[in-house]
Amino acid sequence: MVHHGVQESFFLRKLLGKKLDPEEIELARLAIKESGGLKKSKEISKKHAERAKELVLKTMLNEEAKRFFTSFINYIEESLEWYK
Repeated sequence: MVHHGVQESFFLRKLLGKKLDPEEIELARLAIKESGGLKKSKEISKKHAERAKELVLKTMLNEEAKRFFTSFINYIEESLEWYK
């Protein structure tokens, strides 16, 4: 049995270093999504964002700076949902 994502991975490796046309870009996007890579990347990014917010709150920064950085991290975290 072939692991799901192997075919997509092989396809994406063939595209590395190549200038892609619009159709190849769309195929690459779909391959990343189908392989589960996009979902996994989002999950990892969200974990890092949560950790970053925890660390910001532990700093000696003033409250205004902490709010700014936490808000900025939240914005980045929310922007992950733009990629579908």
